[in-house]
Amino acid sequence: MNKSLTFFLFCCMFNVCQAQDSKLILQPNTRLPLVVVVSAEIQPNQMLQSVEQLPEPWRSQHHFLLLFGENLDSNFIALVLNTLLNRDEGHNFDKQRIYLLAQNIDAKLEAYLQSRSLFADAHFQRKESVSGQPFLETLLTKWSKSRLWEIDVTNIEQNHIKYTVKYRKLGLGFLLGHKTQKVLEQDTAYLPNRINTLGILLNYRLSRHLQLMTRISGSFKVPNQKKLQSSIFDQIDPNEGGEQTILAELKLHVFVQNSFQLNYLFHTSGKLQAYTGAGLSAIFFASTKTKIEETIDFSNFSGGIDGLGFDSANDLPLLSRFFFDPYFSAGARFEMSKHSALLFQMDYHFANQKGKVNETFIDQHSFKLYPNLGVQWTFSKTSSQYQYLNASKRKKPVP
Repeated sequence: MNKSLTFFLFCCMFNVCQAQDSKLILQPNTRLPLVVVVSAEIQPNQMLQSVEQLPEPWRSQHHFLLLFGENLDSNFIALVLNTLLNRDEGHNFDKQRIYLLAQNIDAKLEAYLQSRSLFADAHFQRKESVSGQPFLETLLTKWSKSRLWEIDVTNIEQNHIKYTVKYRKLGLGFLLGHKTQKVLEQDTAYLPNRINTLGILLNYRLSRHLQLMTRISGSFKVPNQKKLQSSIFDQIDPNEGGEQTILAELKLHVFVQNSFQLNYLFHTSGKLQAYTGAGLSAIFFASTKTKIEETIDFSNFSGGIDGLGFDSANDLPLLSRFFFDPYFSAGARFEMSKHSALLFQMDYHFANQKGKVNETFIDQHSFKLYPNLGVQWTFSKTSSQYQYLNASKRKKPVP
C-alpha cells in the first residue's frame, strides 16, 4: 500500500462506540481532491483493497477518508468531516473537489447525504452493484470533471460558521514603481521617458482567495531655481559684457495614479503567495519640457527665469490630462515575518496617454508593463471554523 501518511480519527474521542469508525489516507501532496467513502461494513477491508489496487497516478492524486460501521449516523459523519476540514491549515484538501461514495447505507442516511451541497459529485452503491478497483477508477475518471465553484464553497462556510477568531485581513504597505514612455523628439511637453513613483497601498481579504486592493502613487519634479540660475551664470562671461546667448532646459511634471483592483490568490498558505487581478486606475498628469535659447543684454539680466521671458515656472506651456485606465496585474508576496512581507507586482495597462497643449492633443504610446516593488504589513490574524455538514438541520432529499 502507498506509504503516505496515514492516521486514524478514533470515534472514541467523540464518546461513540466502536460501531462506527474512520480512517484517513493522506497523500504528501498538497491541495488534492478528497474522496469520502461511507460504508456499512464493520471493517473497511473491501474499501482498503479498492484504494490499494488503484493505479499509482489515481491513488497519489487523491486523499481518501473511509467512514465505516454498521450503525453509521449523520452526527458522526458531520463531526468527522467538520473536524478534518477545519484542521486544514496547509490546505491539503481541495474543498471545491470533495466526492462521496456511499455503499450499502440505509435510506435515512442516504437522504441526508444527498441533501448536502458540500460534495461536488456523489455515487450511492447497493449490495448488488459491481465493486472493486475498476469501478472506483471509473468513478474517479467521471468525478475529475466535477467541481464546486469557489463561491459555492464560500457560501457553505459563511452559512454554517461555528465560531471566528482573529485573522490577517487588513494590510498596509508602500510601493515603488517604474514607468516608461516612448518619448518622441518633436514632443516638447510630455512626461519624461522614465519616472519612478512612490505609493501607499491598502488591501482587504474578502475570503481565502479574494482580495481587494487600493493604492495611490505619484511622482513629481519642479525646476530647481538655484541649479537653473547657476547653470545660466556659468554660461555668462562677465568680462565680455554686452549681448550673450544663453541655453536652458526647463522640465516639470506631476503624475498621480489612484488604483482599485480585485485579486485572486492562488496559494493561501506558505511564505510565497501568488495572485492575479484586474483593476481600474484614475490617472492625472501635467508636464512640460521646454528648451530655451535667448540672447540677453548682460547689463539688464537678473539671472532668473524672468530674464528668459517667463515670469515663473507656472507660465510654461503645460500638457495635462485626466483619464481612466483599465489594467491586469500579476504579483507575488513573500512573508519575511508574521506580519511583514515583500511584494512584487507587474501591471499591464491598456490606455495610451494623450495630452493636450493649446487645444491640440498629442498621442503618445506608453510601455504598458509597469513593475512595482514594495513592503507590506498585515494586522490581526483570522481563522474560522465551519460546520461544513450540519447534522441538526435536515433538508429535503434531492430528487
